[in-house]
Amino acid sequence: PEAMEAAKQEIDMIKKFQTWKLVPTSNVPKGTPIYAPIWQFSCKVDRWMKARLCFPGYRQRKGIDYVNSTSPTVAMASFRLFLTFCKLRGVTPIHMDIRNAYLHAKVTEDVYMRQPPGFVDEEHPDYVCKLMQSLYGMHQSGHNWHNLIDEDLVRHGLKRSEHDPCVYYDVAGESKWLIICLYVDDLLIGGDAKSMELIVRFLKSKYSVSLEGKINRYLGISVKTGSKEWKLDQLIEIEQFL
Repeated sequence: PEAMEAAKQEIDMIKKFQTWKLVPTSNVPKGTPIYAPIWQFSCKVDRWMKARLCFPGYRQRKGIDYVNSTSPTVAMASFRLFLTFCKLRGVTPIHMDIRNAYLHAKVTEDVYMRQPPGFVDEEHPDYVCKLMQSLYGMHQSGHNWHNLIDEDLVRHGLKRSEHDPCVYYDVAGESKWLIICLYVDDLLIGGDAKSMELIVRFLKSKYSVSLEGKINRYLGISVKTGSKEWKLDQLIEIEQFL
């Protein structure tokens, strides 16, 4: 029952994003594969069941089902420099998570998939799904998502760092500045109060977001901020490894 409820929530979210449209099998070009989706279930630390409908990316053909799969992530050196800059300016960065990030990104290739088990449309059981938005597991999902968030951040007025494609900034002096570190769907935001308020409002208008509050953990690193010194450690990861 818990797994079915979790799967229903995932399907409801997919429908909200209009991730696919149902088309007759006859609409699929001859020789084009129709992929079978995969359900993945996981139990969170609070025993909350999470379901995710994934695409079998291991079966995709490069140059046919996808062209580019590259997706940059923020460098560790950039992350440390970002924290140093925020510390020097007396600002504790905030952590934001984009929910279901990949579902926001459009698919440019023609990709077809069978209807997910347990959720076959009663009126059109023989139809297949033509993907309009990305699904987790697709080779191009990360690439498409990064292009989308990159366009939105630049449109908001931020500049992309020449040294790290996942660092965005707008620094106009001591009183007006904003820097963002991007790791797939995790964002660290630091800046003056007004600039941070505006970018949070902008991102909320574009995506479904979860505002985690002041930074606590990022990239598997615990971050402890204080009035005098900030500390980074990976004690949790070390204990889990041992």
